Amino acid sequence: MSSLSRHIVSVSLVVMTAVFAVAMNPSAHAENDKRTASPKLSTKSTSLSPMTRAVSSALKTLTSRKAAADIRSQSKTSTGRDSAINAPRILSTRVASEVFIARVEMASDEPLVDIAIFNMLGKRVMDVYKGTSTRGIHEHTQSVSDLPEGVYMCVMQGTNFRKAEKFFFSR
Repeated sequence: MSSLSRHIVSVSLVVMTAVFAVAMNPSAHAENDKRTASPKLSTKSTSLSPMTRAVSSALKTLTSRKAAADIRSQSKTSTGRDSAINAPRILSTRVASEVFIARVEMASDEPLVDIAIFNMLGKRVMDVYKGTSTRGIHEHTQSVSDLPEGVYMCVMQGTNFRKAEKFFFSR
């Protein structure tokens, strides 16, 4: 599950919990009715409705979590512990004239690199390259005239890495 998905689920759970807590507390509604009858408005948190306080509290919690996550991610990259800079990567994937072209960059010599095409169900439908690879940028090609149109994944896998990129094939 991606970080954004986890964040959305977390927000949803906090808001639903706050709504449920307010709905199940009838005395809170009675107090709220008394407060709203008064013409005097106050910005204190005690004069806010229970729903507003619950949502406000939930938002404060989530923003503090996001700030903490941002600080952790900044410290990770600032101290040089991020290994993605020196990792192999897929530069581009494209299909031209029914020929699939994968441009990859290897950060170091690799004893075994496997580049394959998978359909969206996860089934391996075609091998592009399997063998050793040296440091640098390489282009690997494969005819895809046998493949039907659709969305596919190019997966490059080695000893200590696995990279994937989605591409669309249309005639």
